[in-house]
Amino acid sequence: MSIIGICFRKNKIFQGLKFFVAKVGLYTFTRDTYHYFFAKDALRRRRLALKFYSQFINPGDIVFDIGANVGVRTDIFLKLGAHVIAVEPNPKCVRDIERIYGCKSLFIEQCAIGNAEGTVELMIGDQSPLSTTSPEWLKVAKKSPRFACHQWRETIKVPVRTLNSLVQAWGLPNFVKIDVEGSEAEVLQSLSQPIPCLSFEFNIEFISQACKCIENISLMENACFNVVLEESFEFCFTEWISNSRIIKWLVSDQNRSLLTYGDIYVRLPVVTADTKAEVKAEILEML
Repeated sequence: MSIIGICFRKNKIFQGLKFFVAKVGLYTFTRDTYHYFFAKDALRRRRLALKFYSQFINPGDIVFDIGANVGVRTDIFLKLGAHVIAVEPNPKCVRDIERIYGCKSLFIEQCAIGNAEGTVELMIGDQSPLSTTSPEWLKVAKKSPRFACHQWRETIKVPVRTLNSLVQAWGLPNFVKIDVEGSEAEVLQSLSQPIPCLSFEFNIEFISQACKCIENISLMENACFNVVLEESFEFCFTEWISNSRIIKWLVSDQNRSLLTYGDIYVRLPVVTADTKAEVKAEILEML
């Protein structure tokens, strides 16, 4: 048997065991026990995540996990006592979430989120977190050393809903996490009312997308920002900053030289001195 065949077989066995312990209600206990003895760094990161997100999420809150993938953040939000609406277009990932985390506080929407309802092509990566509905992001990713070894060989059509339609269906969320590999701006364009707190992913290689998110009209009024690099669960700034400052930081030469990613956090309401016209002018000047 080839090395690839052996690895595939081991992965199938691992997935089967994972689904079995989840079915009998022992997944969290088994995972945490394994991490305690054999993967303490994973346990440390999980504890950091719980502490970090607790500043945004309280028991009983509504949380949208847009781009839930296999439910890593969904699990954190559930542990904090939230009612989680996990939004994921990849049917394989949806099955994993249902099998592992299914509970009365979890609701799954199998769709993509965009600026208009309809259908879209989902390009599925060889690692599920890299799946995307954005052809522009995919072009950039294929040219980046970070993604050079990855492939996108399968494409499926998936339904698209808007963020507004989710709010109408589930109520106004207390927190929204957006991680959709290049379509973050399209997600935010479909939001017509402010949300107390949200986050969206950025990639240095595709920084224009993050600037579009910040420019989005629904985020302009009374918003302040902060940044977490990669999986550090630690803010880069000791205080929340204005939209113009976060853009200057994003497009700085120092950041452009780094091949990294992270999440931009947005909090409302905080009054800033920036006007919509000033911020748009600064964006055009700096890009």
